[in-house]
Formats: sequence, structure tokens, C-alpha cells
Amino acid sequence: MAEGAPLNFLTLIKPPFKVSTCKGEEKPFAELSTWELLNLRPTAILQIPTRLTSEYAISATFLQTALKDYLIQTVGKEYVDQKFGITKPAKFFVSAMKHYSWPKAGAISGLGSDNFVDIAVDEEARMDISSLRAHLESCIEGDDESQHTPVFGGVVIIGSTEHGACDPLRQVVELREEFQARGLSFAIHCDAAWGGYFSSMIERRMFAPIPGGDLPFVPKLAIQPYTREQLEFLPFADSITIDPHNPIVYHQGDDKGSMGVYGVEGSKPGAAAVATWLTHKTSGLRLTDTVDSLERPYSLALRLPIERNGGSAEDVAKEKERIRTKILGVSNEDLFKDEETWELLETLGGDLMINAFACNFRINGKPNTDIGEANYLNQRIFKRLPYTIEDDATPISDRPLFLTSSSFSEKAYGKCLTNFKRRLELSNNDHPAHGDLSFLVNVTMSPWPTDSPFLESLVTSFRKIAEEEVQHVLGRNMDKPDIHGFVVQGHDKLPGEVKELYQKLRKENPDKFYTIANVEPEKLGNLLESTGDVEFRMDDGIPADGAEPLAKFKLSDIQVVVKRSMSYDDLDRKYPDRMPFYLYGSNAEANIDHVLRTSPNAQLSGDWVKLNLNPALSDEQLGKGVVSVLEDVYENSIQPLPQEENEEGTLVVKTDAPGLSLVPDHKHRVSVYNNYDDFLGGSKPIASGDLSLTSKIFADWGMVNMD
Repeated sequence: MAEGAPLNFLTLIKPPFKVSTCKGEEKPFAELSTWELLNLRPTAILQIPTRLTSEYAISATFLQTALKDYLIQTVGKEYVDQKFGITKPAKFFVSAMKHYSWPKAGAISGLGSDNFVDIAVDEEARMDISSLRAHLESCIEGDDESQHTPVFGGVVIIGSTEHGACDPLRQVVELREEFQARGLSFAIHCDAAWGGYFSSMIERRMFAPIPGGDLPFVPKLAIQPYTREQLEFLPFADSITIDPHNPIVYHQGDDKGSMGVYGVEGSKPGAAAVATWLTHKTSGLRLTDTVDSLERPYSLALRLPIERNGGSAEDVAKEKERIRTKILGVSNEDLFKDEETWELLETLGGDLMINAFACNFRINGKPNTDIGEANYLNQRIFKRLPYTIEDDATPISDRPLFLTSSSFSEKAYGKCLTNFKRRLELSNNDHPAHGDLSFLVNVTMSPWPTDSPFLESLVTSFRKIAEEEVQHVLGRNMDKPDIHGFVVQGHDKLPGEVKELYQKLRKENPDKFYTIANVEPEKLGNLLESTGDVEFRMDDGIPADGAEPLAKFKLSDIQVVVKRSMSYDDLDRKYPDRMPFYLYGSNAEANIDHVLRTSPNAQLSGDWVKLNLNPALSDEQLGKGVVSVLEDVYENSIQPLPQEENEEGTLVVKTDAPGLSLVPDHKHRVSVYNNYDDFLGGSKPIASGDLSLTSKIFADWGMVNMD
């Protein structure tokens, strides 16, 4: 509207063209400030072309031509920001449970994925309205509007991809009205790709179900009142994604002509969605029936209404017992007649037919508190019940149900995950249980499997598989007598004849590795603490079952140099910047072994390394063990370590890879610390210099990471 521009006449036209600010004030359009322009209500913006035509007879053709050179699609966002003095990049607010396409949209549009800001979720994995409020408040801090942050929009998820959670649309709409009165407005987009279709299935009148013929009695189960309320508020959104990857619906009909031109997908057919709706309409298939199929099998695993309302542990136990006696194993007919129990069933389950759940186990009656082992259990269950795994020969028909799997990240799920871990008894007041958590997902897509016998068979089948996998997991979490193998490094402590044999073998086969193992099963702790003679065997590599040893001998007075737990809770969350090794032995026989504090990782063990350190280390220091850090190997940047296939087709660490170079005679710059914590804490090294290998390093990736 600048002087000489096609629309400049609007500054002179009588009566002046006025619009309502988001505060509801009528002002001449030409006099609006940048902040007021940025915060016009979506309805006011979309009405402008129509109003110019109806109030001033300005043609749509003229407007299209006049605006072309000024549209952001033509000049770009940077030009618009400079022209209007916009210094703070505008934001989109979206639940941390967002689909991966949202950051991608930020990248494609040029807005930047960082400007799609995650809003924390509550304990139901729904957008936390208090978190959204805090972010909006931060956008309008201070009195200087030029320092305020514009908000493009808020994305409300109606049925998140992995848990079917519905964000509180009603509260978002009400919050927008509140902030509009304070001068901040934004568009509301509902990502209802999963949940939008449910709005077409909300029955305005509920009829008692009538069984027909020999078909099982299938009662209708309404969706939760909370979910229904959010679906009924869809008309208050400015735009809605209504079907996965297909149609988008705009609240204002004025905008429908822009969809094909400016949408990334161009024009998209709606025939598939309409055909699905028509099929459901004519066949009588109802999603309200399907909800029952999902809620009953998982009713004990769900977060119960009594828990949401702050009930005590005793109250929760009573409600679970009520579910066992009144819901599980009860026929549809009897359940439907029990009005009080039916009302309870209506409040169970997730928002929209997706159950996200996880399993834990007990060791000698005590709940497992190791996140890594819980993840391991859930992944093993998932591998028994996937819809497809290339190397799984189990026929599809032999799988009683299908599951998918994903992970709750601490960063995204916050207090939702904290509470979920507590319910799994993974954490308590003394043990917070940090780390991401794997979970399982089940979706019911048919209304027919609702009768008790069939649902019981599903539960029984799942329980059988879960219990089988628990037994496997218990096997690796119980401290029991076993055979323990060790890679041999050095030979000073070996008995005479075995020492001579080992020296001869290493001279003949310098690239091979040899192991020793206890002959009789023993607990590892007892083995390492033994003061008497313990019988061992020596083998070429890992011996096959029934293989004869190279030698048998006895060892006594076993001394442990390093003893650290490798359980999940004791591991670091990120790899170290540089590669650390335990350095131990003596000046005559110095050995290194890779510090394993992050998973997955590789065992890297080298013996008889050459040291050139200043100051030199004493035999006492090497006997106790120190930590040497390769300053020229940047572990964090090369993990997972480069690998290659050996002659047997097994993946092994590529030790000669650039950036790793763990090969004989290659000098590495090293810094030496008393212990690993000193290295992490930034303490001054006790020595520095060079370290080089004298023979091929033992490098294992497969065994150390295997089940």
C-alpha cells in the first residue's frame, strides 16, 4: 500500500477500509502496526478479499495481479521480516508427541525446524496446557511490541501416531481467546490424521444394540467423554488434517482455492476417505464397537480413572479387583446389563483406540529397576509378535496378535514417562530410573472380536509369550554359577608349562587371540574373590561345545584391577569425546582395554603396548590400573565404530579405519589419568606422551553386544 503501489488507493478510499484487531478494535487497515498485522485473527485475514469485493467492488482478478509481487511466496520470508522490522522469528507450537513430518515441514517451508517448538505433555501424553501458556506468555514479555515473538500457529494433535492421545483442543481454543484479548493471536491447526475420522462416527442418538442371527452380541461403547469433547470442538479449528497424508479441511471456505496452489502435496483426492465413510455408513460398521475390543483386554494395564483422580494404592487395588470380577471374563450381554460397570468401562482405555504399554518383571519377588533390562524384555516380546520380520520364519497365521514398538524418550515425555516408570515399578523414591523406555503398541481395527472367549484367548496368548520371554530375561539377570571366559593378555602370571605353550602359540600366530575359562561353573563374584586354586582351561578363541582345551591349569590369588557395573543405570548417556582405555600390568607388560561405559560398544584389548610417557609410570601405578586416553581418536564422532565383514561373513571392527588406526606401530598421542572420573571431570593428566600397539588388537563387536 506504499505510494505508487497498486493498492495504494486503499489509503485514500472513503469510507476507509477497516478491520478488527485481535482485541476486537476496529481500525483502518492502513494504520495497523506490524504487531497488529501479525496478530489479525485468521477469520479476519481470510475475509479481506471477499470484503474488498463486496464493499468496494474490487475484482478478484485485480487483487491477484496486484498482490503477486508482494506475496511471501514471491519475495521470501527474509524480505518480509526486513520490510516490517520483524526481529524475532515466528513460532509454531506443537506437542512433543508430534509426527516427524512437522519438523520436516519447518525445513521445507524455510521457517526452520527449530521454530516448531515442543510443548510438554501431561501424564496422559496430551499437550500440557500450562506449558503452552508459559510459552505464549514468553512471547509477549515486556511492553515493547518490536521485541515480542509472533506465533504462526498451534498444532493440536487429535490422535497421536503412537498412542492415540487427543490434545485438549477446547482448552487451546479458550487459551487463544484469552491471549487474543491481550493482542496475541495464532491459527489453530488440528492434526487429526488419525483421530479426525472418529468425529464422523459420533452418534448423536445412541440406540440399544440388537443382536442379529447367530452373530455375537456386539455392544456399542462410546468414546470417552473427554475425547468426544475434543472432537466436538473441531469446528473451532482453522484447519484440520482429516485423513492420513490426504485431505486437509479449512474452516473458512475463502481459503479452499489456495490449497492446490500453495500446498506441498498439490491437489489430493478425497475419494478414499469418502469411500471408507460410505462403506461404514452402509455396512453398519462402527468404531464405537471397536473401542470395546481395545479396552477390555488391556483394562488392568491402563491408567485407571481412580489413579487420574489421585486415589491411594488401596483404592487402585480395589478398582483392579473390580475389573477382574466385573469386566474380565464377563460376556457382552451380562456386561452391558451392568450399567455401573459399563460406565466404568467407558472411562477406561486411551483416547482413540491405540494402547501404548510396556512390561516389567520381578527378580526373586522384587521389581526389576534396570531400564535396559525392561527395554530388552519388551523388544523380545515385540520380536515374537511383529507383522513382519525378514528373518522370522513363523507363519503369520501362527501369531495370535500383532504389535508394533517404539520408545518413550525422557526429553519428549518428561513427567508422563516418569509416572509411567513408577507404575511399572521401575522407579521409586530411592531409584529414579533414568533413560528412555521401549514400549509396545496395539491397535484394534475391527469391531467383531469383542466377546469374552475370544478376548480371553488374546490375553492368554500374549501372557504366555510374555512369560516365556521373562524366563529368558531372568536367566541373564540371576547371579548363578556359569563358565566365564577371559581374553589372555600378557603371560607373566601363567604357570610355567602353560606360559611356554602360550608364548609358542603367540609367536606362531600373532594375530590370533586365546582365552582362559573356569572349568567348573561358578558365580563370577566367587570366582574373582577366590583365594584358593581354581582350575582353568586355555583355548584358541571361543571354544565350541565339547572342544578339547589346549591346556588345563590352576590359578590362585586372582586379583581384580577394574570392577565396574555395566548395567543400564551405570552407563553414560553419551560416548566420550576421545577414546579411553584402561592401562594396566607393569612396565615389562603393559596392556590396554577399552573403557565400556556406553552401549553399544566394542571390546578392544591389546597387550605388550609400547609407552613413551612423561613422567614415566611406576609398576605400582600400572599394577593398580590407570586410564589412558587416545587424544587423536574422537570416539563420539565415530560411534558406532566402523565395521567390515571377515572371511566368515561376520561383522568385525575395522581397526585400520581412518580416525581409529588401532594397528601395530601407529603412534597415538595419549593423556593418562588416575581414573575415568578424573578424565570426565577435566582433571589434569598425571602423564602424557605416545602409545603404540605391538601386535593386532583383539576387537569384538558381536559378542559384547549380543543377548
